Amino acid sequence: HWNVAGKPDSFVPPNLAPHLVALSAALVVLVWGVRYVYPLRENVEKFRNAYNAFVIVLAVALSAILASAFVSWTAPVFLALGALLVAAGAVMFVSERNWALGFRTPWTLSDDRIWRVANREAGAVTIVAGIAVALAPILGEPLLPAIAFLLAGYATVTVHAYILWRKWAKR
Repeated sequence: HWNVAGKPDSFVPPNLAPHLVALSAALVVLVWGVRYVYPLRENVEKFRNAYNAFVIVLAVALSAILASAFVSWTAPVFLALGALLVAAGAVMFVSERNWALGFRTPWTLSDDRIWRVANREAGAVTIVAGIAVALAPILGEPLLPAIAFLLAGYATVTVHAYILWRKWAKR
């Protein structure tokens, strides 16, 4: 096993590797298939191409992460995680209200207007954090600030969505 600095620090037990591959494949299938069983699944059809592209990026990113367990691929793993965040943020920009993918809170799921505002804000935060994660090896691995930015941004979007819900629910 290689740590984030690219140094070997442990090992992946050989009997664990097939389970990790199966778990990753199951996650990709779950994310791809969940759109068929959730409420509001008809809204997912409106941005199906973006959703499918996200599933492909998810599969590639998980493959890169799994491969990094056997070879020191620190930079490609950060790039894969960054690409995954950028793809998730891009999907948020085009998504319609749904239960499968996007910035889902009780307030965003209750109103299409709040969904659009919150998902565009969260999408921008996610894309910026993804770029920071992808550039982490070049910039001296500032992973913690990128994660802190992402969490602070999501907290801000959550509060803003709640304020909008309180404001618009009275109408």
